[in-house]
Amino acid sequence: MVKYPLDSPENSFSELAQHIVSCVDVLAQKIAVHDCGPILDRLRQGVFIEPPQRVTDTDPSLEDATARLAEYDRSIVLVEEALLKLKGARNSFGRFKDLQMSLRAPVRRLPEDALVGIFSLYIEDYGARWGSKECTYFLTLSREHRISSPNFTLSHICSFWRRIVFSRPIFWSSFALDLRGFKEIRGESQLLPVLAGCLSRSADAPLNLRIKLDSDDNNLICEDAFSLFFEQAARWEHLDLVLFNRKAVSQFISWLQPGGQPPILSSLKHLHLGGGFGDNTEKISSLLLMLIRNSHLETLGTGIIKVPWSDLFQCDFSSLTKLETGELSDVSVGRLLGQMHSLEECNLSVTFDYTADVDSTSTTYYSNLGRLTVSLDGCPIDAWQSLRTPRLSYLSLKAEDDATEEEIEAVSSMLVRSKAVLRELKLGNIFVHEAIDVINAHPSVTDISLTGLFGKDNHQAYPGDFFSRLTIVQDENEMILGPNLQSLSVEVRRTANVDSLGNSLSDADSLPSGVSALRNFSIKMFPKYEGIFDFITASLASSVACGLKLQLSVY
Repeated sequence: MVKYPLDSPENSFSELAQHIVSCVDVLAQKIAVHDCGPILDRLRQGVFIEPPQRVTDTDPSLEDATARLAEYDRSIVLVEEALLKLKGARNSFGRFKDLQMSLRAPVRRLPEDALVGIFSLYIEDYGARWGSKECTYFLTLSREHRISSPNFTLSHICSFWRRIVFSRPIFWSSFALDLRGFKEIRGESQLLPVLAGCLSRSADAPLNLRIKLDSDDNNLICEDAFSLFFEQAARWEHLDLVLFNRKAVSQFISWLQPGGQPPILSSLKHLHLGGGFGDNTEKISSLLLMLIRNSHLETLGTGIIKVPWSDLFQCDFSSLTKLETGELSDVSVGRLLGQMHSLEECNLSVTFDYTADVDSTSTTYYSNLGRLTVSLDGCPIDAWQSLRTPRLSYLSLKAEDDATEEEIEAVSSMLVRSKAVLRELKLGNIFVHEAIDVINAHPSVTDISLTGLFGKDNHQAYPGDFFSRLTIVQDENEMILGPNLQSLSVEVRRTANVDSLGNSLSDADSLPSGVSALRNFSIKMFPKYEGIFDFITASLASSVACGLKLQLSVY
């Protein structure tokens, strides 16, 4: 037998491995391979060996077969154990290599502050977006009993990242909780310990919460889940509350005052209420006042809640900069906005319950409002009489079915009296002549967006003679509609008289060749009316060549 120097330092790993493979091949050759075909044929044919005959008489190779098989098994076990030891050594080296590479990874050379910045962007991008303004929530409890968060993804990368993620309270301070999922859970839930652990990592950071609740969610697990966060009510900074019916309102009110005392939400700055509250005005008003009584709100959205002004006036709105409100009663628009001195942006989604000013001739309310969005649906004309908004630069008017021309004129006249320098104007669902009057009253406007214009006679939704009054190039001999206009957007949502639109463009020479004062011009229509696009494109070809940005699109 040739001796192989196994422990020689000159032998490489691959050479030794090849030697072992050769040895295994030799071992395999030591086990004789027999052809089983003839035996199988005899078994199928039923030709069997007579019992008196010895096994070795039939085949001498079967001598000591059982003993040899046992020997083979013992030897193979030794070889397998040696291979397992070899694999273990390999895995140990692989782990050492991975740890060394991890230790030297470029990401570990980044300052921790840089990683925190990167993680913040990632969490912001991959968090759940909910609510009217699509706020980002870093941890979500879904109706399907699942807790998800981009924090979990980051913390699974390595211990270094996990330490950073777990040690930043701001990463654990934003929760979207759909409590409706708890009504299907019976017995002890594993969700509560997970929620409690995540909440504990927020430390003393302000909390951003979105809570969904309906009337069927009244069970102990659901209440326990809410209690986890209610214990931290002093840290609530943002609350987006969605209550689907008035029973849910009653349930939530009872949770807010477990000992009979309302909570003190001194840190609450942003509150938005949504859902179907029903017609229980008293309880809804009580809930709203309970939430904002001791807070200093910066933004408030009351959803479709109908609240008497006498109740709302008790609260401190000295810090309020943004208001989105539905039905407010017993107050004029002037008094409402004039007494919120810090208000910069306001959306009045329902206006029919406002009242006229008691004495509009002697009382004037000045507001620092910069942006105003109004849905007109029967608001008294005199409700605007006392208001002055000299800083208003953005106005959005949408006419509902009950809106009148006088309502639109009342808002426009208020801006004229305020000497407001309007820059952006959005008009929706109004007659063409009303749009023209509003634009004429505010020549400072640079951006106009028109949605759903109607002809006065046939009530068809098309821009009508609006284009016949529009002069894109400035001509000192003509009256210019929107002399400072830089951006014009028109959306036609229903029917459209393409011929009239085309003729008005052509006859009025509204789309002339040459240098245009307009910088952006867009029209959006239904596909069956896009035939006019070719006409517009051809008419504006020279203007586009001179810098006009033209956008034509369909629904």
